[in-house]
This record gives sequence, structure tokens and C-alpha cells, in this order.
Amino acid sequence: MIEQNASVEGYLWEVVDGTRNADGTYSKEITISAGESGSTEGSDADGTIAGSAGEASFDNCYTKIENGSLEISKIVTGGPAEAASKAYPVEITTTRHGETVWLDANGNLQNEKTVLTISQGNQLTFPTIPAGTYTVAEDEAAAAFDDYSLDVKYSTDQTFTIHKDGHASLNITNTYNYLYTPVKITKTVTGNMGNKNLYFGFDVYVRDADDQPVVIDGVTDANGLLQFSIKHGEERLLEKLPKGARLRIVEHNVHYKTTVNGRIGVGEDETETPLNAEETHHDLDTDTTDVYTFIIPEEGATIDFINDHTVEQSVVLKKTGYD
Repeated sequence: MIEQNASVEGYLWEVVDGTRNADGTYSKEITISAGESGSTEGSDADGTIAGSAGEASFDNCYTKIENGSLEISKIVTGGPAEAASKAYPVEITTTRHGETVWLDANGNLQNEKTVLTISQGNQLTFPTIPAGTYTVAEDEAAAAFDDYSLDVKYSTDQTFTIHKDGHASLNITNTYNYLYTPVKITKTVTGNMGNKNLYFGFDVYVRDADDQPVVIDGVTDANGLLQFSIKHGEERLLEKLPKGARLRIVEHNVHYKTTVNGRIGVGEDETETPLNAEETHHDLDTDTTDVYTFIIPEEGATIDFINDHTVEQSVVLKKTGYD
């Protein structure tokens, strides 16, 4: 025997002596003795079903629903550019009749899984929702970005209780940190004999904190070596260096005089804070190679290589006229 939806607006409907079905109806088994027809012909407002074999009833219980309000906001720190405007999926759940139900965008409870979205500057506001205990959970897998760590913090416990006429507010903060250390190497050529079309070769050895080679797929070889050449006005960005990396940079300076200026940060995050080489020396094997070792901070670094080739020219003054 099944009772259809007998809910009344503003009240929580339960059938005490029935089994709740997935579709929201209630069912109940009845026994019909031999010789009885067992037909059911209708249902009264009190849940009584009359038939030729007698009657059976459901015990309906109605509890007045008390309401409160809820507000959820989002803050995003760090991450790629799209993180600030991303719509983040969240679920807001509670229990009814011992089963999980979901809050929808209108503040109604649904038996089926309901996923809402929230973004920075677009909070979720529920002026009226049934009082009760709720749990808010963000889908962290969907919130993740490649190459970034993610830390999700809730301003209060994820599970909280909203009482009659009460209000709850919750903030979800996503903090992203880049997993790598970027380094930008730039080239400037100066001097009256400086050739701005000349390419200067670089050998960059990437080492970890224990001075062991770092192999980066598609970037360095088995010895942690990356080689490239740049000319005046060009730069090379090394994006996926591990944090705490030690760079041994060998420049083939083609007899040019080299000045190296290092600064903490890359791009818009670049600062005026100098980053000095831990070690600088001239390669004894050749007079055209200089070696610089830098320990790269977590913020990354910009390293400028300035190569000068200036030749002083003699000026001969000729005296004319009378002695």
C-alpha cells in the first residue's frame, strides 16, 4: 500500500508507520485474509484508506517548519588569472527522515544531488531556509589548477546549525601557491663595438638544495642542463624550476665584459631587491666563459646579463699653421 505526497506547505510531513521511498512517497505492507477482496477505494485526508475488506491507515505526522537564513561568500588568493572569476561548485546538505537532502538555489530541500556554484564577488544568499544542521563542502578537485597547490579554509566549521529566525554566514577562502620558481634571464649589449645581433650562449645547470641535478621533463637533460642562446633585447623564461633551486649559469661572453644584475621576482612581481650571485668566477678552460651561481628565492628572480664591448680609439691632433 502506497501513500502519495500528503505534504502541507509550511510543515514537514512524515509517515510514522510507513517506509519512505526514493520518490518521496510512503509504502506499507498490509495482510489480507483469505476470502477478503482487499480492494482499496480511496484515501481520506487523515491517511485512512477504505475498502470492502475493512480499512487501513497511515499515521501522518506534521511538524511546523521553522526558518532561518544563510549567506556564503568566496575569497580567492593567488592562482592563475582565471582563478579570480572561476565559478566554484559547492554542495549544501542536511538530513530529513535520516537521509541526505540538498539545498537548491531557491532555498528548498531536494532529494536529488544538487550542486551550486559560487564565485568571488557573487555570494550565495538564502533569506529563508528550514532551520536545521547543514554541511557546506566545496568540490576541491574541481577547484584545483595544474601547477598550483590548493588550501581551502572555512571561516567556521563546515557543519553548523541554523536555529529558528537565526542567521549563519560562512566564508570559503581558496589559497593557491605556484609549485615552482620562475627565473627570467635577459640580455643587453652595450659599447661602441657591441654587436646587438650577436647571440650569446648559456648553459644553465639546475641543482636542488643538496646540489643534485634536477631533471625537468622537456626542459633539462639527465644532468639537469638547459642550453639556449639569446641576443640583445631578448629574454628566456624558465618557468618550472623547483623551489629552492640552485642555478649554475655559464655564459659564453665572446670576450665581452659582463655585468650581472639579479633581482627578486619576475614580471609584475619583480622587485628592486637585489639578488646577488652566491659564486662568480672565470672559467679557467677558456677566456670567453664566466660562471655564476644563484640560489633562487621562492618569489623567483630576474637576472640581467649586460655585455659591453667598448674600444677606445686614439685621436691624433695635427698642428697646422706657423710654428
